[in-house]
Amino acid sequence: NQITSIDPKTFNNLGNLTKLNLSSNQITSIDPKTFNNLGNLTVLNLWRNQITSIDPKTFNNLGNLTQLDLENNQITSIDSKTFNNLGNLTELNLSNNKITSIDPKTFNNLRNLTELYLRNNQITSIDQKTFNNLSNLTRLDLDNNQITSIDPKTFNNLVNLTQLDLENNQITSIDPKTFNNLGNLTKLNLSSNQITSIDPKTFNNLGNLTVLNLWRNQITSIDPKTFNNLGNLT
Repeated sequence: NQITSIDPKTFNNLGNLTKLNLSSNQITSIDPKTFNNLGNLTVLNLWRNQITSIDPKTFNNLGNLTQLDLENNQITSIDSKTFNNLGNLTELNLSNNKITSIDPKTFNNLRNLTELYLRNNQITSIDQKTFNNLSNLTRLDLDNNQITSIDPKTFNNLVNLTQLDLENNQITSIDPKTFNNLGNLTKLNLSSNQITSIDPKTFNNLGNLTVLNLWRNQITSIDPKTFNNLGNLT
């Protein structure tokens, strides 16, 4: 379609609506009152529009939302209060935008989130507290950003994470404590970075890992003890 804007009263009488798909339009902005009466909505798809920013009150009344797709827009930043009332959200897709940084409070109330997609943005760094409350997260996708380094505490609380994607960033080194608490991880992608060496303790606690991708880095040698605890690699 070619919808460019939505009158804020459009959905006023649709209180029983559970799924709303507004993808592949030309929406540039959303009035914060637009979804006020959609308290039963569980899925909201805004994929492939031209949204540049989101008023932090836009999703305030969507407490039952479980899936929010904002992929393929022009979003440059997100107010830290934007997702405050989305405590039931399990999947959040912010991929293919122009986000450069994330306020560490942005995901604080998303305790039920299991999948977070941030690939294809322009993120350069991540505050170590950004994912602190996401203990139910199973997938985190940060592929194709501009991350240069990762604080070793960044993933500490992601104890249920099974897949971590960091492909095509600008990471040069990894602190050996970075993955210490990721005992449930099965897939780790570090390909297409600028890593030159790996401490032999880096993967010590990743006993459940089945896939490890280090392709296209600048590693010249690997200590033979580096993969000692990775008996499940396939």
